[in-house]
Amino acid sequence: MLVLTSRRTPIMSTENESEPDPRLRNIIIFDSLSTVAWQMCMTSPLVLFMRSLGAPSLALGLLAGLNPLMAVLQLPMSRFVERVGHRRLMMFGWGMRTAVFAPMILMPFIADSIGKPLAVILVLVMIALFTMLRSMAVVAWLPWMSALIPATQRGEFLARDRFFMNITSLLGLALSGLLLAQGSPHDYAEVFLVGELAAVASLFYLNRIPSPQMPAEHATSPAPRPSVRAVLREPNFRKIVAFSALAQIINLGAGAFVTVYARTRIGLSDSTLLWLSASASLLVIFTMAWVRNRLDRTGSKPFLGITLAWWTISVLIWALLAASGASLGVIVAPVLLVVTECFAWLFELFNTRLTMNTLATSDNNATGFAAYSMIVNVTAGIAPIVFGALLDALHGFELPVGALRFDNYTALFGLELIVLALAVLALRRVRNA
Repeated sequence: MLVLTSRRTPIMSTENESEPDPRLRNIIIFDSLSTVAWQMCMTSPLVLFMRSLGAPSLALGLLAGLNPLMAVLQLPMSRFVERVGHRRLMMFGWGMRTAVFAPMILMPFIADSIGKPLAVILVLVMIALFTMLRSMAVVAWLPWMSALIPATQRGEFLARDRFFMNITSLLGLALSGLLLAQGSPHDYAEVFLVGELAAVASLFYLNRIPSPQMPAEHATSPAPRPSVRAVLREPNFRKIVAFSALAQIINLGAGAFVTVYARTRIGLSDSTLLWLSASASLLVIFTMAWVRNRLDRTGSKPFLGITLAWWTISVLIWALLAASGASLGVIVAPVLLVVTECFAWLFELFNTRLTMNTLATSDNNATGFAAYSMIVNVTAGIAPIVFGALLDALHGFELPVGALRFDNYTALFGLELIVLALAVLALRRVRNA
């Protein structure tokens, strides 16, 4: 489906070729290395490090919300995608964000001397800069991938990509668990260092991803850039945005607090939580092999329905554990964490494919992707801040009802169930693709 050309020349999709360009394997290697960096620098290890500094729930909400909130930069940056080029814009953003994160390696060593409250503020500032630079560049990513990967092969390619991403995620999380097993705050520096090295290595493969070939009619004059108002009026755009925003509130907005709940209420250790994340990656690897050959045939919508069903079941169980204080939590919680994280990975695959096939309808589609990303991510970014403020505001609240005791976490899980019900209704209106 892709025409083979020399190493630095652009490529474009065709309908006459059945084999993808071999240079697209650089996408998989780049994504795999970026996953190692992200898992070791921006997910559970960072949340656990912030918790070790005594960060309040609101600060953890800000930490979880910074990356999606920075998506507001994508819409104004979308006008530069065609002008600057996909690769150049991505190289700038990824290179600068990697440089900005480097001082985090020293933070575990200086946190006590500068004071933990100040350390929390400095971490938030660095992560804010990191996510800002990332968002300025990532606006080019989905248009770039949509131009390189034919619609009929996206499910298979994305599943293969996520298969290898989960292998490296498994390795990264397993290494994080080993490095943090001693329980020393300085161990976080080693985790951040390995993640930083992976981020540096990913830049080499990012630079080797081919550029899409511009259609002949746009070689002399650029494709017309659709207005934001025109994009917002598109019915399919509004439907996919409504569903994705609601689903990402659960997927991104509430994820950090489930980890905190398992740590503080269930009593799972930091290293155990990381090993559970590694187990989830292993489960995803096997699941991707099954999904890979079915996704392009059935479309994303049935798989998204299964994902929402599991999220509903898991939130109900979390709410029951929170309300009952069941001693089975130490057994049930690890299973919930593993399966839910597996579905989080699968949701990203299903929803990315659906979004690409829904929005990649024009040669110059950066505006549509940027508007989608801004609305969905800002919504998902506000959610953890609201959730964190809710947990802090209701801290100490307790309402006994028979054998059950409702507290701030049961309120959080109840709010999630309302959002999930709205997401199910929104999915019914989305066109399967």
